[in-house]
Amino acid sequence: SFYKMASSEAAVIYDDISLELGRVKITLGGSSGGHNGVNDIIGRVGNDFVRLRMGVGSKPFKEMDLADHVLGKMTAYEMEKIASFDICGCVETLVLGGLARAQNVYNRAEADRG
Repeated sequence: SFYKMASSEAAVIYDDISLELGRVKITLGGSSGGHNGVNDIIGRVGNDFVRLRMGVGSKPFKEMDLADHVLGKMTAYEMEKIASFDICGCVETLVLGGLARAQNVYNRAEADRG
């Protein structure tokens, strides 16, 4: 409300353990998927906003604390995969080309993008 814009004009970028490490997926609306930060946003503005989900992969073992997985020290391989996220290009495509264009470019698997 401060910026006088609809929630559908906003995009939230966040980590997603349900996506493989290094994958980006863009969606509009939906559930929080158990993500506490997204759940809080939905509670405040509704769920009609664009989500740029950055895959961080699942926990390496079931007993591991989720916070330790998401916020812990990354391996060199994980750092390389995270560095490969083209979030700036993704946001630029979203803003200049629209949601459908950004989804078409970034929602495909890495191997499909060539």
